[in-house]
Amino acid sequence: MSLFSDKTRSAILRKLVKQVPDEQIDLAKNLFANAPGADLEAFDIDTLVQGADMASKGLAAFTLKKPLVKIEGPCLQIINRDVPFILDSVLDEINQRGLMADLVLHPVFEKNDEKVSLVQIHFNALSSDQAKALKQGVVETIKDVNSVVNE
Repeated sequence: MSLFSDKTRSAILRKLVKQVPDEQIDLAKNLFANAPGADLEAFDIDTLVQGADMASKGLAAFTLKKPLVKIEGPCLQIINRDVPFILDSVLDEINQRGLMADLVLHPVFEKNDEKVSLVQIHFNALSSDQAKALKQGVVETIKDVNSVVNE
């Protein structure tokens, strides 16, 4: 990663933490910590704030018993216990549908002493039909991944 990308990301994160609620600052920093600055730069701050809010609400609602898959606007979010192959499997599902991700985030958080994987994928746009089909495909993909990992 280039120094330029690090400086760009740092500048965007400074703007972002000024706009998220105090209780979401650490989460927002962790969510976007490894994103390339050039990728973040393609999104306005309001969109990134919405992504942090979506992550916060999703993590609060998540239980280890059932994965959460949600599409809000052009953003897909998956929260699952941290298991191998989850990101690659979801990206494969996206590619099979001919969609292109503009920003991929995959931090791991702790919840109740368990590692929790949060995958947030931002698209330029998704039609309602694309979103519905994508959600169905991702739900099945996550079931398959969890099934294989649990064997």
